[in-house]
Amino acid sequence: MVKNYITKRGVEAMKEESSLYFSKSFEKGLKILSLFNPERRSLSLKEVSEMIGANKSSAYRFVNTLVKLDFLVKDPRTKLLTLAPKSYLLGLNLSRSFSLLQVVKPIIDKVYEAEHVSIDSALLVGGTMLKLYQRMDPELVIYLSPVVSAATHTFALGKAILAFLPEKEMREVVDQLRLERRTDKTLTTKKDLIADLKTTRERGYAINNEEFVIGMFSLAVPFISRETNRPVGAVSIDFPTAQHTLKEAQEQYIDILKKLGEDISRVV
Repeated sequence: MVKNYITKRGVEAMKEESSLYFSKSFEKGLKILSLFNPERRSLSLKEVSEMIGANKSSAYRFVNTLVKLDFLVKDPRTKLLTLAPKSYLLGLNLSRSFSLLQVVKPIIDKVYEAEHVSIDSALLVGGTMLKLYQRMDPELVIYLSPVVSAATHTFALGKAILAFLPEKEMREVVDQLRLERRTDKTLTTKKDLIADLKTTRERGYAINNEEFVIGMFSLAVPFISRETNRPVGAVSIDFPTAQHTLKEAQEQYIDILKKLGEDISRVV
């Protein structure tokens, strides 16, 4: 009984210490920077205030600090806020130093050199897709996808990760997504997207059939953490429609793609 009592007290003390050294202001600053993405390049102070759950006075203090530190830029005429180059450099440096990149890169490079196909990989942070590493076929350079994108539903990579999340979590993320149309093939209703994700899980891989951009389709599989049995990210092979039909790509490359996903899963 004494041992259990001490353990509980110890846990409570650790929680109190953790709370004591947690900076709410720093948390808010990071939340503000994370609000921006390629589909949401500028925000007003009112929007920031609403999205981080702070009153306008507090939001102004956080925003003004980020402006003075050169992480945000405020348009003097419209007062709209955008990310400053310093934020981009910070993100770029974090991406380059990210340990997962060092694990994924040589595996993708090896398949790229052997097969000469475009290979992409990404993580999912909340409902936003973050590109991890990419090797592009010269014919697909015009279809380069953004480093960060909230259009998760339009990518095979995003769908491959979502499909293998626990059902409840998958639906929560889908509920947060803005299902905007990118092409006439984009899935724009939650019902259609969830049905597609269920099919993806049963099939074992995701398909983006010209849903992000006309002229390109992709096949993707998740890579799964051995410790948590959860998707860490996803890897895709991308094709111009002028080069392959979807059926041809599935027949020729799906086994290669699945092995690529398995090889990455072994080391993440």
